[in-house]
Amino acid sequence: MPQRLQDRINLLNRIAADAFRDAVEIMELIAMLEAGNKKTLMRKLRGKGAGRAGLLVRNALFTRLHLYTARAYTTPTRKDDLHLRRGFELAEESDVRNYLKGRRSLPALVRAEKAWRACNANSKLRSFMHFRHKLLAHWSDPGKDISLPTYGIVFEIARDTAKAMEKFANATGVVSLSLKSQMVVPKRGIAAFWKPWKTGVKS
Repeated sequence: MPQRLQDRINLLNRIAADAFRDAVEIMELIAMLEAGNKKTLMRKLRGKGAGRAGLLVRNALFTRLHLYTARAYTTPTRKDDLHLRRGFELAEESDVRNYLKGRRSLPALVRAEKAWRACNANSKLRSFMHFRHKLLAHWSDPGKDISLPTYGIVFEIARDTAKAMEKFANATGVVSLSLKSQMVVPKRGIAAFWKPWKTGVKS
């Protein structure tokens, strides 16, 4: 194999492995936020004087979820960029594609590309990225031309992005695991984290 192609494959594999890791964390963050988004739980936190701390935890989780999801859509501009978009661009190169075809990975890649196109075609993505640009990665007036995304929109885009990451990682052969299989243990930990506040905390 020519060295240039080997370098491209190595880069593709690294991006795929990183993408799957991000996908798992994205799903963990969503689960954590959804489990903690209960009115009774928030009342108990406030009752113990921990309302502000609970809000800080929620905002931190939400910010990480938004940024981890948004960076997948960033247009690569540097040689060392490892965004998911760059991975899909690499997979379009003829020599890389022929390599994947030889490994019989092409049908899975086509499915991943279909999922990725659907993510990019989502009309809500513009609002999602606008929020990232104006209020998370930078601080500026968001203006009134584009509405800010709701929690539901953020969760929708994050889930769809994680699924595209999963398909891409599976297509390259770097990861054969499913996202679902990686969420069993984290869900138990998340339930254990919130349980004291759901059942009541002794003074």
